[in-house]
Amino acid sequence: MTYLIPAQPPSPKSVGAKRIANHTDGALSAAVGSLYKFRLTEAITVTLPETPADGSTIDILDALENFNTYNVTVAASGSDTIQSGGETLSDDGLSIQYVYDTATTSWRLRRVT
Repeated sequence: MTYLIPAQPPSPKSVGAKRIANHTDGALSAAVGSLYKFRLTEAITVTLPETPADGSTIDILDALENFNTYNVTVAASGSDTIQSGGETLSDDGLSIQYVYDTATTSWRLRRVT
């Protein structure tokens, strides 16, 4: 994971129960309970964790409003699946939340914007 500021990678900040992390380029293995603010200069892949607790969330925000130029491919781990439409993020300014459902072993989408 690469951070923009400061030069040394800090621990992700916490807001309530959410961990906030700025991410630039390179593949990312997402952590449950995190909000990722993307500032991309290339297309990347985000891998969601396998079989987390029911209702676990991961939030993704396009901070530079350039997902249409630099798509984010979201991949599930193991036998988990992602609700249709959530595999490629390409809307500028997108804010989306993935919510894990243990009954279906899938990540559901909750679009914020």
